[in-house]
Amino acid sequence: MGTGTKVANAARNLLHNKNLLMGTSSFKSKVHKYARMQSFILGKISGFRIFKSSKKALKFAQPAVKMRFEKKRTGGIYQFAVIAIAALIFSSCQKEVNNPAPAPSADVTSIESTDTSAATASLKTMYWTVGGVQRQATVYIPSTTGYHPIVFGFHGAGGSGAGFGPKYCYFEKNWPGAIVVYPTGLTISGERRWQRNVGQTISGVVDMDLKFFDAMLSTFVNKYHGNSNQVFCHGWSSGGEFIYNVLWAKRGGKLKGISVAGATLNTTSGKSYLKAMQIAGTKDPVISFTRQQSTSQSIRTLDKCAKTGTTWATGPYATVATHFSSSVSNPVVFLKYDGNHTYPTNVPPLIVKFFKQIASNSIH
Repeated sequence: MGTGTKVANAARNLLHNKNLLMGTSSFKSKVHKYARMQSFILGKISGFRIFKSSKKALKFAQPAVKMRFEKKRTGGIYQFAVIAIAALIFSSCQKEVNNPAPAPSADVTSIESTDTSAATASLKTMYWTVGGVQRQATVYIPSTTGYHPIVFGFHGAGGSGAGFGPKYCYFEKNWPGAIVVYPTGLTISGERRWQRNVGQTISGVVDMDLKFFDAMLSTFVNKYHGNSNQVFCHGWSSGGEFIYNVLWAKRGGKLKGISVAGATLNTTSGKSYLKAMQIAGTKDPVISFTRQQSTSQSIRTLDKCAKTGTTWATGPYATVATHFSSSVSNPVVFLKYDGNHTYPTNVPPLIVKFFKQIASNSIH
């Protein structure tokens, strides 16, 4: 077997044992590229340094001693060459793995960058351009294969996707198999918030946030194996109003289920059946508990739910979630907690539980 073949094979075996990058086409091309360098490396090292430095020592040695000495030297050179080639391959491929190339859709500019903070290492920021305005979202993409449910989390007034996700949702921790998206709203009247009504103009674009939702959904379905039949939305306060009064009205057919906290529904007129969870604080000073109870009742009437519910979950902060079954298989859950406008930390896992039960068709 030739010297080049030995080195190339040794390099491949070494890297295979480490389980690094063998599945990528770029890795394979780099192995071949750097393996071709072995002739130069060995020629320079073994042909010049070894021969020159060993010439005098070997001059008067017996042939057998010469052969043993040269074999030992050559073996050391092979090991050095293998390590050198492996190091070159790893260093050139590592950047590609840590920073995957973006996958923009045809009608939207989409850019990705990895979040480098340890607390949110699995999250990254993605950008879209909608009507000439740059929009962004903090995103979690599962590492598993197959098609993934898509969960959107819309922040409240003055918030951001990057702040809302890790602090108030952390859906990716409770549902690592789902694509999780925390978009950021635009500034309206001095603070970031969401579109409140269908047809509203923001930053010169009619239905800006509705179009932003469409752009995001298209990206995740077409580029990241998102399941278009399992799209879920959660919203708090301003984000909840956007879900209730804009998304449900115009994109209700694309939604599998919703959860809303600290917000109310303007009307059920023109809305289709939809599985929904209303989350309300008994001491909410922004949106009264009574108004949120009324919203839940309106949704239950629309979804043809039973008048009496059953306990679905309980927890800290006097949390009680009541399940109202539906004759049209679109149940409603009303979750109350003893607190103000900001729901406690035990609520997000219950939101995920609700979405998962919808996805598995185990709640009716």
